[in-house]
Amino acid sequence: MTARSSRSSLPPPGAARQPPPQDVSCDPTPAGEGGAVPLLPLQACLLEGLGAAPCNRYRLFELAEDLEPLLLEQALQALVAQHDALRLRFAEEDGAWRQACAEGGEPRALLRLCEVRGEAEVATRCAELQRSLDPRNGPLLRGLYLRQAGRADRLLLAIHQLAADELSWQVLLEDLQQACGQLAAGRRVGLPAGSVSFKAWAERLAAWAAAPAVQAQRDFWLAQERACTQLPLLAREPAREGQRQRLELSLCAEFSRELLQAARQAYRLRADEVLLCALSRVLCAWSEQDGICLHLESDGRAPLSDGLDPGRTVGCFTSRYPLRLQPTADLPGNLRAIREQLRSVADGGLAYGLLLRRGALAGAAPQVLFRYLEPLGGRRDGPLRLLDADRWREADSLLEAPLCIEVEQRDGALCLRLDFSPTQWQRSTLEGLLQRLQDELRAIRAHCLHVPRTRLSGTAAAAGPAHTCALPEPGRRHPEPIALAHGDLRLAQVVLETRSNRLARHLIECGVGPGMRVGLCLTHGMAMIEGLLAILKAGGAFVPLDPDCPREQLACMVEDSGLQWLLTSTALCSRVPLREEVEAICLDLLDAGGYSSEPPKLALRPQDPACLLHAGGAVTIGHADLSRHMQAIGRSYGMTPADAALPCAAADGALERWAADLAAQMLRGLCRRRVDFFAAFLNFFQSHPSLPT
Repeated sequence: MTARSSRSSLPPPGAARQPPPQDVSCDPTPAGEGGAVPLLPLQACLLEGLGAAPCNRYRLFELAEDLEPLLLEQALQALVAQHDALRLRFAEEDGAWRQACAEGGEPRALLRLCEVRGEAEVATRCAELQRSLDPRNGPLLRGLYLRQAGRADRLLLAIHQLAADELSWQVLLEDLQQACGQLAAGRRVGLPAGSVSFKAWAERLAAWAAAPAVQAQRDFWLAQERACTQLPLLAREPAREGQRQRLELSLCAEFSRELLQAARQAYRLRADEVLLCALSRVLCAWSEQDGICLHLESDGRAPLSDGLDPGRTVGCFTSRYPLRLQPTADLPGNLRAIREQLRSVADGGLAYGLLLRRGALAGAAPQVLFRYLEPLGGRRDGPLRLLDADRWREADSLLEAPLCIEVEQRDGALCLRLDFSPTQWQRSTLEGLLQRLQDELRAIRAHCLHVPRTRLSGTAAAAGPAHTCALPEPGRRHPEPIALAHGDLRLAQVVLETRSNRLARHLIECGVGPGMRVGLCLTHGMAMIEGLLAILKAGGAFVPLDPDCPREQLACMVEDSGLQWLLTSTALCSRVPLREEVEAICLDLLDAGGYSSEPPKLALRPQDPACLLHAGGAVTIGHADLSRHMQAIGRSYGMTPADAALPCAAADGALERWAADLAAQMLRGLCRRRVDFFAAFLNFFQSHPSLPT
């Protein structure tokens, strides 16, 4: 970032500002993005309920670095030019709302500058900015640069809810920081393009609405609407935003991590499923009903065709749908039942909104709206430090539901927010429900921690017929059959493949994907090899952590490598200092028997990271280099440094020697009768034709 100009050079608050120079603008808008755009279901719902009133999402940041306001203005203009959803315009014609996309950028300034004297003035300025977002004429995105004596500068970014959902914020903030960096360096803004525009996705979704797969779901959603019963509220009259009150419950990071990890390992429950298992029991007990109908939100980005990927597309994708949850009396049965009921919803609930728009469903007003915000990754070292994030509406706007429950993870801790109106709920009632919910989550955690499990890394079954070595014939110096050996245990190749495939599928379900770092802290043995193979098969990059290293050294390795998961055991887990966001997976507590034994279908690219080694610093090694390395080891059981050298830069050869020593230790600890266990890795690499052999 560049140093900003002096404060005296800034225009006074409220002064008119000229649009940014055009020579640093973003690349031209792709052709075909202008014109009419079909409304997505939630957009239509918001417009029918609120019209064109402000209905915004905002983020308030503290600036950790100086940002030149003029460059920030230009970066915001680049976002509007890059993402067509930020150029949408809405109009009501004959009682029906329509939207269209304008081509080009935003002709007006997007960033306001103001000097403030206190928090009351900050609130006033922020409210003024929120009201300036205009769905009819634009803009849909604006920023407020706040300067106050005695504290760091702040930046408020507000986007109308019709133009961006929660996942869109991740894309926009990444693009904003990249654009600021490019402009500060005097370069033209060039942002990574998504594979589909919002307009193209909306048109594809509108066409899909008439597909037989959508029509076939009508009976399911009719049943969910009929199951929507009334809760015993104090009043039925709609509540207003100005009446809204909030209760919060924050579960500590250690409890949250243990709860979610134990539930995933025992029942393969996602975080939102764990919370809904507890919430459904609490609400049913309070209302004296055997089932409860909640309105749930999903990200609405389920892929509809191979050619369209909305992963980096900005827009209001969120889908909202009713679902009846019917808990059971016993806790284990309830965890399974609620999981199956939640997973019975096809396509993330997209069909419900589409059928509702086509008049095939009557619609059901939500009593309880539940949204779970997935923890988002991204840069943590940028100039923007998040202070607050929420929704903003005018005081006379209707509440979305009598009770809105929003859950997110902050630094590993689960945080629940309950928004309600005291005209419909007694505060003491909700406080009691929160306490019951906390007790229910404690019970789930205690139960899942003590569910009997089969040890994944336990004694292997007797080896079957010997598996032939997969090394090329000229490279085989020892024709003995392949089998991993450790002490009195032997593991046939087919068993190793089965275990590593199942573990890989579990890692993929946890979120591991190409290039993601997964630590490996295990003693030399069968589990370590299974873990290595599983990480590679899931597309991740393994980071070996020696459990005998000092804690300070392990802490540095964890920090430098950016781990997101750690494969370890209960005996070794406490030796590795982990950040709150790192999830530890103890293999001796994991039962992966329910996963398919078929290898995951994953396309590897030669340049994708396969492992990250620490030798005087972190060095990333790609799949192609690791493939060559393993083949060199397989061809030379003597393990000389020349044969085991990694093809990457290391001036003093320390990395090559370290890698050779590590591989030699693996061989000594795992192999008997000079049997080459690296054939397992060779089989893996040879199954991907894009990698060198």
